Amino acid sequence: MNVDSRSVPATFIAVLVALLLLFIVQTAPFPLMRGVSPPAAGDAGVSSTIGQQMSSFLWRYRDLDLVAQAVLLFASAIGCVAMLRRSQEGR
Repeated sequence: MNVDSRSVPATFIAVLVALLLLFIVQTAPFPLMRGVSPPAAGDAGVSSTIGQQMSSFLWRYRDLDLVAQAVLLFASAIGCVAMLRRSQEGR
C-alpha cells in the first residue's frame, strides 16, 4: 500500500476535526433540542421498567445520539463511494 504525501496530513486533519466536533457537542448545548422537553421521568427506582429507564437515558443524551447517527450515515456514504469508485487501468 502506497502512502502519498497528502494522505497522512489529510487523515490527521480529519481525525482532529472529528474530535473537535465531539468536544463542541459535549460542552455546548445542542441548539435544536431547546424546544423539546423530555417526558417526565420519575425516579429510576425499583418500580420503573427497563423501557422507562432506556427512554430516560435516550432523552438525556439525545444530542449524542444525533451526532452518532450523523457519523454513521457519513461513514456509510464514504463506504459506498469507496466500493463504487472506478479503479485505475494499471492496477
